[in-house]
Amino acid sequence: MGVKKLLYKIGDKAANKISDLSVLSSDQIEQINNNREEYLSKIPVPSDTNEVEISNRLLAASSVEIFDLYLSQIQELYRPVDNMVELGGSFDSAHNIRYINITKWVTDKNENSLEKLVNVYDVLSKETCNIALVFNRQTDKTKVYLATVNTANAHDNTNSENLQDED
Repeated sequence: MGVKKLLYKIGDKAANKISDLSVLSSDQIEQINNNREEYLSKIPVPSDTNEVEISNRLLAASSVEIFDLYLSQIQELYRPVDNMVELGGSFDSAHNIRYINITKWVTDKNENSLEKLVNVYDVLSKETCNIALVFNRQTDKTKVYLATVNTANAHDNTNSENLQDED
Protein backbone atom coordinates (compact mmCIF):
# COMPACT_ATOMS: atom_id res chain seq x y z
CA MET A 1 0.00 0.00 0.00
CA GLY A 2 2.93 2.35 0.68
CA VAL A 3 4.29 1.96 -2.85
CA LYS A 4 0.90 2.80 -4.34
CA LYS A 5 0.67 6.01 -2.30
CA LEU A 6 4.24 6.93 -3.25
CA LEU A 7 3.52 6.43 -6.96
CA TYR A 8 0.34 8.49 -6.63
CA LYS A 9 2.23 11.36 -4.93
CA ILE A 10 4.98 11.30 -7.57
CA GLY A 11 2.42 11.25 -10.40
CA ASP A 12 0.39 14.04 -8.79
CA LYS A 13 3.52 16.16 -8.28
CA ALA A 14 4.56 15.67 -11.91
CA ALA A 15 1.08 16.55 -13.16
CA ASN A 16 1.05 19.71 -11.05
CA LYS A 17 4.47 20.72 -12.41
CA ILE A 18 3.34 20.18 -16.00
CA SER A 19 0.18 22.20 -15.30
CA ASP A 20 2.24 25.04 -13.82
CA LEU A 21 4.53 25.08 -16.86
CA SER A 22 1.62 25.12 -19.32
CA VAL A 23 0.09 28.31 -17.91
CA LEU A 24 0.95 31.56 -19.72
CA SER A 25 2.73 34.20 -17.71
CA SER A 26 1.21 37.67 -17.34
CA ASP A 27 3.91 39.03 -19.69
CA GLN A 28 2.99 36.46 -22.34
CA ILE A 29 -0.71 37.29 -22.01
CA GLU A 30 0.05 41.01 -22.28
CA GLN A 31 2.17 40.41 -25.40
CA ILE A 32 -0.63 38.36 -26.99
CA ASN A 33 -3.16 41.11 -26.23
CA ASN A 34 -0.82 43.78 -27.63
CA ASN A 35 -0.32 41.76 -30.82
CA ARG A 36 -4.08 41.26 -31.11
CA GLU A 37 -4.80 44.98 -30.66
CA GLU A 38 -2.11 45.91 -33.19
CA TYR A 39 -3.54 43.45 -35.71
CA LEU A 40 -7.14 44.62 -35.20
CA SER A 41 -6.20 48.31 -35.39
CA LYS A 42 -4.89 47.97 -38.95
CA ILE A 43 -7.37 48.82 -41.65
CA PRO A 44 -7.34 46.03 -44.25
CA VAL A 45 -6.60 46.96 -47.84
CA PRO A 46 -9.41 45.48 -49.99
CA SER A 47 -7.10 45.04 -53.00
CA ASP A 48 -4.56 42.93 -51.05
CA THR A 49 -5.41 39.30 -51.84
CA ASN A 50 -3.49 38.08 -48.79
CA GLU A 51 -5.60 40.23 -46.44
CA VAL A 52 -8.79 39.13 -48.20
CA GLU A 53 -7.76 35.50 -47.70
CA ILE A 54 -6.99 36.08 -44.00
CA SER A 55 -10.33 37.86 -43.52
CA ASN A 56 -12.17 35.01 -45.22
CA ARG A 57 -10.45 32.46 -42.98
CA LEU A 58 -11.27 34.47 -39.84
CA LEU A 59 -14.92 34.74 -40.93
CA ALA A 60 -15.04 31.02 -41.64
CA ALA A 61 -13.49 30.21 -38.26
CA SER A 62 -15.94 32.43 -36.40
CA SER A 63 -18.85 30.97 -38.38
CA VAL A 64 -17.83 27.47 -37.33
CA GLU A 65 -17.73 28.56 -33.69
CA ILE A 66 -21.11 30.29 -33.96
CA PHE A 67 -22.83 27.43 -35.75
CA ASP A 68 -21.23 24.67 -33.70
CA LEU A 69 -21.65 26.30 -30.31
CA TYR A 70 -24.64 28.60 -30.54
CA LEU A 71 -27.06 27.06 -32.99
CA SER A 72 -26.82 23.56 -31.53
CA GLN A 73 -27.90 24.95 -28.15
CA ILE A 74 -30.57 27.41 -29.26
CA GLN A 75 -33.42 24.92 -28.96
CA GLU A 76 -32.65 24.31 -25.28
CA LEU A 77 -31.61 27.86 -24.36
CA TYR A 78 -34.17 30.00 -26.21
CA ARG A 79 -37.57 30.59 -24.76
CA PRO A 80 -40.08 32.82 -26.55
CA VAL A 81 -41.30 35.94 -24.78
CA ASP A 82 -44.36 35.31 -22.65
CA ASN A 83 -46.66 38.26 -23.40
CA MET A 84 -48.49 37.93 -20.10
CA VAL A 85 -45.22 38.25 -18.18
CA GLU A 86 -43.53 40.85 -20.37
CA LEU A 87 -46.49 43.01 -21.40
CA GLY A 88 -49.28 42.13 -19.01
CA GLY A 89 -51.47 41.05 -21.94
CA SER A 90 -51.42 40.18 -25.62
CA PHE A 91 -49.29 42.21 -28.04
CA ASP A 92 -51.30 44.47 -30.34
CA SER A 93 -49.31 44.33 -33.59
CA ALA A 94 -51.78 46.48 -35.55
CA HIS A 95 -51.13 49.43 -33.26
CA ASN A 96 -47.44 48.89 -32.52
CA ILE A 97 -45.57 47.79 -35.66
CA ARG A 98 -44.73 49.96 -38.66
CA TYR A 99 -42.67 49.21 -41.77
CA ILE A 100 -40.99 52.12 -43.55
CA ASN A 101 -39.95 51.38 -47.12
CA ILE A 102 -36.37 52.54 -47.65
CA THR A 103 -35.73 50.63 -50.88
CA LYS A 104 -35.09 53.89 -52.74
CA TRP A 105 -32.54 55.20 -50.29
CA VAL A 106 -30.95 58.28 -51.85
CA THR A 107 -27.24 57.71 -52.31
CA ASP A 108 -24.58 60.24 -53.07
CA LYS A 109 -20.92 59.40 -53.66
CA ASN A 110 -19.92 62.30 -51.39
CA GLU A 111 -22.11 61.10 -48.48
CA ASN A 112 -21.70 58.12 -46.21
CA SER A 113 -24.87 55.98 -46.40
CA LEU A 114 -23.91 54.10 -43.26
CA GLU A 115 -23.75 57.41 -41.39
CA LYS A 116 -27.32 58.17 -42.51
CA LEU A 117 -28.51 54.86 -41.09
CA VAL A 118 -26.60 55.46 -37.85
CA ASN A 119 -28.36 58.83 -37.53
CA VAL A 120 -31.74 57.15 -37.95
CA TYR A 121 -30.81 54.58 -35.30
CA ASP A 122 -29.62 57.37 -33.00
CA VAL A 123 -32.95 59.19 -33.25
CA LEU A 124 -34.88 55.98 -32.55
CA SER A 125 -32.57 54.98 -29.67
CA LYS A 126 -34.24 57.59 -27.48
CA GLU A 127 -37.66 55.95 -27.97
CA THR A 128 -39.22 52.88 -26.36
CA CYS A 129 -38.99 50.78 -29.49
CA ASN A 130 -37.17 48.00 -31.27
CA ILE A 131 -35.87 48.53 -34.79
CA ALA A 132 -34.78 46.20 -37.55
CA LEU A 133 -33.81 46.22 -41.19
CA VAL A 134 -35.99 43.83 -43.16
CA PHE A 135 -34.89 42.64 -46.61
CA ASN A 136 -37.65 41.18 -48.76
CA ARG A 137 -35.60 39.47 -51.46
CA GLN A 138 -37.15 38.20 -54.67
CA THR A 139 -35.54 36.95 -57.86
CA ASP A 140 -35.95 40.25 -59.70
CA LYS A 141 -35.63 42.83 -56.89
CA THR A 142 -35.09 43.41 -53.19
CA LYS A 143 -37.24 45.66 -51.06
CA VAL A 144 -35.73 47.11 -47.89
CA TYR A 145 -37.80 48.22 -44.91
CA LEU A 146 -36.99 49.78 -41.57
CA ALA A 147 -39.30 48.12 -39.06
CA THR A 148 -40.18 49.88 -35.82
CA VAL A 149 -41.97 48.21 -32.93
CA ASN A 150 -43.41 50.23 -30.07
CA THR A 151 -42.42 48.09 -27.08
CA ALA A 152 -44.83 49.96 -24.78
CA ASN A 153 -47.65 47.93 -26.41
CA ALA A 154 -49.97 50.91 -26.85
CA HIS A 155 -53.63 50.43 -27.66
CA ASP A 156 -53.73 53.18 -30.28
CA ASN A 157 -51.66 54.21 -33.33
CA THR A 158 -50.22 57.45 -31.92
CA ASN A 159 -46.78 56.21 -30.80
CA SER A 160 -46.25 54.01 -33.85
CA GLU A 161 -47.19 56.80 -36.21
CA ASN A 162 -44.81 59.15 -34.38
CA LEU A 163 -41.97 56.63 -34.75
CA GLN A 164 -42.70 56.43 -38.46
CA ASP A 165 -42.80 60.22 -38.84
CA GLU A 166 -39.55 60.98 -36.88
CA ASP A 167 -37.36 63.44 -38.79
